[in-house]
Amino acid sequence: MRKISLLMVWIILFVTACGGGDSKQELIHQSGKLISARQVAEYSNNSIQVSGVEIKYPVKVYRLVYETKGVDGEFLNASGLLTIPQKSAKEKSPILIYHHGTIYNNRHAPTENIRIDSSSVLPAFVGFIAVAPDYIGYGESLGHLHPYLNAKITASSSVDLLRAARQYLKNNDIGTNDQLFLGGYSQGGGATIATQRLIENELPDEFTVTASSAGAGSYNLSKELLDSTAEALQDYDNYIVTRPSNIGLIFKAMDDAYNLAILDKIFQSSYASVVESIYDGSHNSDFIDKQLSKDANKLIKKDFLERLVNGDEKALVDAFKDNDVFDWTPKVPTRLYHGRDDDWVNFYHAQTAYDTMIDNGATQLELVECVVADNQLTNHANCFDPYLLSSYEFFSQFANDL
Repeated sequence: MRKISLLMVWIILFVTACGGGDSKQELIHQSGKLISARQVAEYSNNSIQVSGVEIKYPVKVYRLVYETKGVDGEFLNASGLLTIPQKSAKEKSPILIYHHGTIYNNRHAPTENIRIDSSSVLPAFVGFIAVAPDYIGYGESLGHLHPYLNAKITASSSVDLLRAARQYLKNNDIGTNDQLFLGGYSQGGGATIATQRLIENELPDEFTVTASSAGAGSYNLSKELLDSTAEALQDYDNYIVTRPSNIGLIFKAMDDAYNLAILDKIFQSSYASVVESIYDGSHNSDFIDKQLSKDANKLIKKDFLERLVNGDEKALVDAFKDNDVFDWTPKVPTRLYHGRDDDWVNFYHAQTAYDTMIDNGATQLELVECVVADNQLTNHANCFDPYLLSSYEFFSQFANDL
């Protein structure tokens, strides 16, 4: 009789248990899993000057790829920047995540448009470890539709980037002091509040937010939908849509995330197909605007506006309500920064968020109105730089180890 060694028995059992020798193994997906990290830039502390800000450290910039979930619940690879101040080995740093404003072209995503003076990189020069998501639909996840103003997906993908960044820092023995700051402007303002809500309400044992500063964000989408619809309907034949690219992306993203199949009900037939296909990350807003129309009566169907005002588009309104982020209670120091003359995101977003959060019991919340020099309008563009300086001063009250 042929003898089989004990080692051979173990080998046979192992191969059988693994599927009869099939070399393919199931991938183990995990939210926030770090897939890769690559250095993409390095800057000295003498290479930039910013008025009102003390530049202290040279920095290194890395492109992180990580796992997160899209609107369909499936895992995908997303990306973001991680910028690290070059401190001594024993020094620690707080982390700051910055959420950028609305973009349409992938070339404008943080990992695709690395600039020394960008708000995605600047915080590291003063001592923060800076984290900046591309958002799903840009960077590594180009090819997926960007889930514009989707509060839950934006927040979860931002948190997953924080997880990946924390893993990279741990793997490379880079010290943090457990402080976490949240910031962002325009779309990024809403993303900031959405991320803060997720962390405070659902992940308090994993992250602790130290302070949050949100600028010019859309916090009350359902009110904006109904108000703008009523306004357009009131003067339908003469109403001008100032940014049709933005309107198209909002409805396209909501239609996709909530399976509404409603685009042909919203847009005139000559434009519904454009909205369906144009948001692929390869076009600027100016180009998209030219493919659509600024005349409401040419772009949007009147009967849709009438149904919306009359309460007959409940599924769409519910989708917008699902992405409101004003009705909760922040527990940590939080600043809402907004300009009275904002021509892109109406001031009522900040006012209703502030009033509601205060009524809910928020005790460390403040609403700061934008102030600009030389009697300029406190509009969306003019208030961006003041927001950044205001946030720096606000965060400096709490940040350690800068």
